[in-house]
Amino acid sequence: MSLPSLNHTLSQLGRSYLVVDVHCLFVAASLREEVWLYSQREEAELLAQVCQRAEAFRIRDVNPDRELVTYSGGEQAILACLLILVLIRALDLKQLQLLLCGVLESISHENRKLLCRHFRDAAETHGVGVHHMRDNQISELAFGSCAF
Repeated sequence: MSLPSLNHTLSQLGRSYLVVDVHCLFVAASLREEVWLYSQREEAELLAQVCQRAEAFRIRDVNPDRELVTYSGGEQAILACLLILVLIRALDLKQLQLLLCGVLESISHENRKLLCRHFRDAAETHGVGVHHMRDNQISELAFGSCAF
């Protein structure tokens, strides 16, 4: 059975939200497997970019083959966001709307500010809208203060 590509899925479902929920961040066991599910091929450069960006968040021993469950919850949230941000650039996705559910609340203030800078860059270069769910309401992320 062939899995649809991310571009195909987005084109079929329209431009509603791509949800990043802290309770269900990955479907595969490792970053390598997760990337393969999105691209259906080995993506060494893409994986290297995710691992390199993770260093800025001080995530230890990031490895494409390390089981995702061995990272803390906050580390998993950061890795999921970094993977999406790298995919946005690699696939040149435009006007994507991300909805973060519990992601920002699961990471430190310092990491939240750093992640917001990555989201701001994607907003500027690819028109990505970044929203978060709070008190059952969706709000656009304020990049300046990364307030939520």
